[in-house]
Amino acid sequence: MKRESAVLGVILGLASASLMAAEQSPKTIFYGQLGLSAGWQDGQDFDVGAYDARFGLKGLIDLGDIKVKYVGEVQHVTAAKHTDGELLEIREAKAVVISDFGMLALAGAGESNTYADLYAPVDIQEINSGTPHSHDGLFQQSQFAKSILAYITPQWHGLQLKTAVITLTNDTGSDSDVLRLGAVYRKSGLKIAANVLKTSEQHLGREQDYFRYAFMGEYRWGKVTLASLVEVNQDSPVGDSTVYAAAAKYFVGNWEYRLSQQYKDWQGDYDNQSISAAAVHYHFSPHFSVFTEGALYSKPVINKSGYTSDSNLNFGMMIRF
Repeated sequence: MKRESAVLGVILGLASASLMAAEQSPKTIFYGQLGLSAGWQDGQDFDVGAYDARFGLKGLIDLGDIKVKYVGEVQHVTAAKHTDGELLEIREAKAVVISDFGMLALAGAGESNTYADLYAPVDIQEINSGTPHSHDGLFQQSQFAKSILAYITPQWHGLQLKTAVITLTNDTGSDSDVLRLGAVYRKSGLKIAANVLKTSEQHLGREQDYFRYAFMGEYRWGKVTLASLVEVNQDSPVGDSTVYAAAAKYFVGNWEYRLSQQYKDWQGDYDNQSISAAAVHYHFSPHFSVFTEGALYSKPVINKSGYTSDSNLNFGMMIRF
């Protein structure tokens, strides 16, 4: 609580330097998206449902030298993530202060910047993905996090450094339950990112920290996007592993083709796992698209909520507004 108060004090101090500038009215927009699908999964009957349903508000407060972006979003909790009686949960609740000195973010909940930088380029499918509203992938990295304090440097010749502290609990004796250090380099169609994440031994309730290393490369050339990722889990509570992932997208007119492959190499006595997926999308407009997607699982994947994913075939649509 003391740390959050100090951060708020810094933000207010920075904002006071811009009081002489006329504040513009906040530019707030309402947005959302709805993903619906119907299909079959091995061992289950035909099923119809909403795999992604969310809406929110986002906007910008312009204070001259300082700008504040904010977002608040809720989502419907689907079967893949349902653990209690709650049908809605807060997906995003964050503010980002932007200045010439970089960006400072404070979030009660929000998408992990680690996921956005490294995992999103390879986690491209609608149904067979590592996102919480869908079937889980093989990554240890989650898409969302809570209680985040993050700082991002300005870009220098395409290079940007990032750090974050995540406080999952406040009674472990460690102010930083999770610490993230990352770097992203961008030039033309090339993007390279590296990340190390440490989960403290105090939070895990054991005598050693858990480290996760990730490296990603992405290249966009015309209508083709290629990406690959390696995730290394060292001293993980669920067992050490290395995950390899690759993905490709190809656009032709309104048609989009997606291919992805994930392979998890367990270091212990577990059987290695793989997921191969392919999809075809047709975009009628930026606001409406339809798709068919299929995947082959080497063995069922059980996520943290106890939901089991297996080989499947789905048809669906996505509505954005």
